[in-house]
Amino acid sequence: MRRNLMIFGRVRSIRNGSLYLLRNPINGVENNVKPFFFYRLLCLDFLILDKIYTFHVWTRTKEIKSTKIVPTGSSLFCAAPETLSVIPSVSDASSISLLPSKSNIALKYEKKMTKLLQENKYFNIIEVYNEMKSMGIPLTVELYDIIFQSMVKIRQPGVATMIHTLLDTYKSMLEQQLTPNLSIYSTLILALCVREEEVYSQLQTLNNKISRGLPNNLQLQERLNSLRKENNLDMACEIFKASVSVRFQPYSPNVFSELMRICALVGKTDELLMIYQQIVNHNIIPSPRVFISLIRGFSMHKDVKSMVECFNEYKTFAPKMEPHDKYDVYCALIDGYFRSSRSYAAISFFEKLAAQKNAYIPYKVFKIIVFGLSLNGDYLTAKSWIDRMIKDENLPNPTPSCVIPVISSAIKANDLDVAVSLFDYTSSIGSIKPFGRVVFEFIHLCLKHGKNDYANDILNRVSVEGIRPDEMTTQTIALAMISNGNIDSSLQLYKTCLKLNVQHFGSTRYIRRGFTLVGVSLMEELKKRNLLDFKSCLKIITNVYDTAFHIPYPMLLYVLKFYFMEKKMSVEAWRANLKSWDPFILSLSLRVLCFSVKQDRGSYAHKVFPELIRDIISENIAVIPGSAMAVSDTLEILGEKVLSVEWEKYTQKYKPHESFAIDGVPEVSRYQKLRPLSIDLMRDWNQVKNHPRIDFSTSQKILNDSICHNKTDDYSALVHEIHVTYRKGKDITPEAYCRLLERLGKEKKLDLVNDLYKFAKESISKNFTGDTGLCYLGFCLNSMIIAQIYSSQMDAAKKYQRELLELGFSPSASVFATYIINLKNSEPSQDADDAINIYREAKSYNVEFTTYFYNALLSKLCRAEKLHEALEIFSEMKKNNIIPNSITYGTLINACCKIGNEELANDLFVEMENSPRYYARVAPYNIMMQFYVHTKKNRQMALKYYNKLCNQVLAPSPHTYKLLIDCWTVIDPPDIDKALQVLTDMTKNSVSITTRHYGAIIYAKGCILRDLKDARQYFDSITKRNFKPVIPDHTLYQALIDAYVTNYSMKNIPKLLSLMKDNNILLNADIANILIRGWMQEGQIKKAREVFDSLDLQTNSVSKREPSNYIAMIQAYLSVKDITSAKAILKEMRTYSPSLSDISHAESLFKK
Repeated sequence: MRRNLMIFGRVRSIRNGSLYLLRNPINGVENNVKPFFFYRLLCLDFLILDKIYTFHVWTRTKEIKSTKIVPTGSSLFCAAPETLSVIPSVSDASSISLLPSKSNIALKYEKKMTKLLQENKYFNIIEVYNEMKSMGIPLTVELYDIIFQSMVKIRQPGVATMIHTLLDTYKSMLEQQLTPNLSIYSTLILALCVREEEVYSQLQTLNNKISRGLPNNLQLQERLNSLRKENNLDMACEIFKASVSVRFQPYSPNVFSELMRICALVGKTDELLMIYQQIVNHNIIPSPRVFISLIRGFSMHKDVKSMVECFNEYKTFAPKMEPHDKYDVYCALIDGYFRSSRSYAAISFFEKLAAQKNAYIPYKVFKIIVFGLSLNGDYLTAKSWIDRMIKDENLPNPTPSCVIPVISSAIKANDLDVAVSLFDYTSSIGSIKPFGRVVFEFIHLCLKHGKNDYANDILNRVSVEGIRPDEMTTQTIALAMISNGNIDSSLQLYKTCLKLNVQHFGSTRYIRRGFTLVGVSLMEELKKRNLLDFKSCLKIITNVYDTAFHIPYPMLLYVLKFYFMEKKMSVEAWRANLKSWDPFILSLSLRVLCFSVKQDRGSYAHKVFPELIRDIISENIAVIPGSAMAVSDTLEILGEKVLSVEWEKYTQKYKPHESFAIDGVPEVSRYQKLRPLSIDLMRDWNQVKNHPRIDFSTSQKILNDSICHNKTDDYSALVHEIHVTYRKGKDITPEAYCRLLERLGKEKKLDLVNDLYKFAKESISKNFTGDTGLCYLGFCLNSMIIAQIYSSQMDAAKKYQRELLELGFSPSASVFATYIINLKNSEPSQDADDAINIYREAKSYNVEFTTYFYNALLSKLCRAEKLHEALEIFSEMKKNNIIPNSITYGTLINACCKIGNEELANDLFVEMENSPRYYARVAPYNIMMQFYVHTKKNRQMALKYYNKLCNQVLAPSPHTYKLLIDCWTVIDPPDIDKALQVLTDMTKNSVSITTRHYGAIIYAKGCILRDLKDARQYFDSITKRNFKPVIPDHTLYQALIDAYVTNYSMKNIPKLLSLMKDNNILLNADIANILIRGWMQEGQIKKAREVFDSLDLQTNSVSKREPSNYIAMIQAYLSVKDITSAKAILKEMRTYSPSLSDISHAESLFKK
């Protein structure tokens, strides 16, 4: 027996603690508990006579541990100087133990966390983890695995905080002497690799900006030092080494490849070799990516010998690998030669490839050669390769991504002629979007050489194509324009670049701060050249406001200084200047000044603010009520009591009059000017940031996209956390309240909405005063309207809307967009009419419409096929300078395609591509492809739009590939080989092939080519193959059943339906229609009716009966002249189908 114990025993876990012994068993009397000794608990599993026995052995230790455990329900006695034995009790499971192998509490939490993980409630898992820590409940390896996965899921990209938390948790796990499992190691390594790549990218971006003139201030240095101190990859490699010592099954290929890729990125060759050795030790066939990483890693050190050795090793393993593209590895070697300054070796290797019999050199090889030559500064040789590719018909044509590195190299060499010739070629074959920052370097080169008109033409195209320059690029080009005397072009460039960034990123603090610095530098340069005055300053900040809804204080100072400077010079000029100050811009400027005066009492604004107010009063300049209130508060703070009283009297005439309602709808007096929330709440971020009662961690959690986009369902826990924060004397930001109110409304959590709104009102009244508090309250009311609409509480929404109007604010465009989106009439035409009424109501409040609002309105009009009205709204949108986006155009183009207006659809598409706000998306291209594939049956035009999509450097979507398959099959003449090639292309481009794609092939073979045998063989080949068989679903069975019906082979249908049933696939409406059609063809109407009756009337069922099923059954009865039965189906349809258009269609069948 002892020998068996020695052979089959294993240590499962080790824990430390202090063992206490009760002298007198009196509960709650602490003095009667004395430490007996400090112990180590060994959990031992033994296999005895085919049964596993668990022993817990307590061993004496010399260490003093902080954890205190009092075992109960067991007797202890001394068996040896260093060991305590246990009097065991044998359980039904034939195990012997002092304590259960896993505590009931830990098991309970493990089940809870597993359930939360399945529901994707990652934040809740972290809360449970913190709860367990606070209660001192020990965690198991399985629990830690769930916790690590959750931390990775909620990690915000680009932020290091969660990585630190991950490592701290890992350290805590090791301190408990728990051994991580393979999943934990994999999660940690991949997370650290992702962060290492982020750090690498951020460092490159910052260094590039510094090289282009970004001020290298203390804050930037701290940022750089912080990034450089992160040792994420070192930690990943250490964890990998630690895991190697534990005998696990090998890592997945993805972990090996990703860790090696990141090591190659930073040139850690020792680590690369160590990882590769582990792959070999586990008898794993390395993937091509492994060798690509090895070659790239050694190329970082220009170690050509090791690169070649790795390549030779690859050739040894290549025959054993899964099918792959060998040219990926060849390109890595060529690239390595160039990075090692061995251009001749790269060219020599290429020539060997070209000399092979029947050699086909793919485009990627030419591209890497051109890139390598450009990288080494040999742009003239690179250009000769480009010329060769253009002239030789047997070679692939160079794309923009191939030519751009050559242009960049020519720019660095100050060679304008080569850069211009290559740019002209590239811009002639497609979009210049792939140029990115290089296009601005090219513009700068043109300006340096005095080619102003050429540079302006390129800038116009940049604006049209929506290429976004950063703030440093904008500053460089704008200053170059000023140097050339192009002042107007410089200011127009500043406005355009700011607009492009705001359109893409939003008016964020980062964008505002960066472009404020650019604006200040431009104004300072103009000032040095005596080209700046009050009107030009005012024009600049007005442009900034029109673009970014923001008036920057540093730029406003220039306006003030020139205002008072010119006031001293001429009274007439001063009066003209003050009157030229738009009342709205002036009012917002006053708000900015009020805030700045409060922040810095010794500032220039503090000195001149009272004088500016006196000027406004003396010249009777109109002001907005909200800013009037802010000025009153500021004058009180400054001690200007007389001026404050005078200002109060002056602003009485601008205060809102009382509104009065007609038929329950508030009407705005023509004398009252409501403030638009979307503009008037200029987020005083500094005021919120410095507030002592704001809890930013909780606020950020709410604002985090993972919460606001369906990544949690337990919103009650989130609101509870706000309650806890509130009880601690802290609060969250008003913006967080607003975002969460809207999100809870979308989830129809009305009770939580109402609770949260009470907290929001109390928070705002407690933390903010004056006009700022009023604005924040307005925004909360605005969010409440949206929440009530989403919760279908229209009366409550109108109530909060009246409160908002009484507060002096008009609802935002988002409110009216939400009204439109939530219209749920049975008929699209009724939705369209209601949407127009909402649009008119919004206009009555002078709401500033947005692209989002117009898109919602156009969507309802287009769905009802009211194209004329939609085009009128679209025209108004452009007149109001609301720039349409790709969604706007996609909606209109789709409507044109639905009604068959080909010419207008194409015109709108061209207009979309030339739109200044155009940001290429796949959807509009798919719409046009679908139109030409399924409606017009024009393969040439469908392929034209596919090629246009590819030229935009967009990745085709899975739906694009589905349309491409249809393009080669449903349009005559069908070409099944080209359709199958699409699947091959998807695999090469790492796009998942779904059952929709396979179903399209089955449909083509069975229904278009009428080859039922081939269709069935293809179905069987993909569902029964050994490597990753396709799991059949509704889509595949629908295609196959359609093939049988089309080929009049209904005798095999029962077998197919039985196979579906075995696979738990229920009959749905689409398959039912095909079967009804098939039995109708056979004249077996009884069987068609059986299919119809098998469908469910329940609305939430997979087998739900649709209006199309009624229509199909009516057609079946009419085909055998059974008018009575057909009318009975129509009568039933009227009962269950709310769609008047479908009923109208069914009625029309009787007239044929």
